[in-house]
Amino acid sequence: QPPAHSLPPTASRPQPPTHGLTLTQQPRAPVSQWSARGPAPPDARARFGRRPDGLVVAGGRLYISDKAAHCIAVFTLPEMRYELSFGSRGSGDGELCDPSGLALLSAKAEIVVADVSNHRLQCFSLVGEYTRQIGRSGRAPGCFHLPTGVETVGGDAGGGDAVLVVAERRRVQVLTSEGVPLQVVTPPLCGSLHGVSARAMRVLVADSEQRRLHEFQLQPRNLRNALL
Repeated sequence: QPPAHSLPPTASRPQPPTHGLTLTQQPRAPVSQWSARGPAPPDARARFGRRPDGLVVAGGRLYISDKAAHCIAVFTLPEMRYELSFGSRGSGDGELCDPSGLALLSAKAEIVVADVSNHRLQCFSLVGEYTRQIGRSGRAPGCFHLPTGVETVGGDAGGGDAVLVVAERRRVQVLTSEGVPLQVVTPPLCGSLHGVSARAMRVLVADSEQRRLHEFQLQPRNLRNALL
């Protein structure tokens, strides 16, 4: 298979606040930047956490993973009012250890969490109820080692069944929504992969060590053929 295309690091770019959140309007106009130390709506600031990482919007709510508190905090939009948190430190069902990337699986109305140090994905309802686990610790396809980012592609927007694109430390996996592995890809010049984002058939994976983005293109005619 042809290698993935890697985008070089940008020479100059705005730096967001450490452990903070930047709210913007399309395409790039900043609205506000805030963190646990402020500025922010008082209720949101109190619940924001020390190490926010992944986020996803679903059903008029903003879900933010907090790696320090090992939980997911939920805020209503657009006023950013705290609503609830779910998850706690541990390795049992519904427990988290260093949660990172988040994704919405629309067909099942589930929030998918990259449970990094438990080497798995966990799924929750939109109100934080545990539903199931995907994968386990290991190196085989369908197993994970430090999964940091997760994204859904297809489904409602793309037609057919959605697939999960998961970034681990050194590789990217594509799986069905039930966790059946479809493809494993190791990007060229791979450092330490972190977040993953997808729009239509374009997938971007962040490499924090190499300070670059790895770009993949999904095959539009057969989504289950996964990454080129």
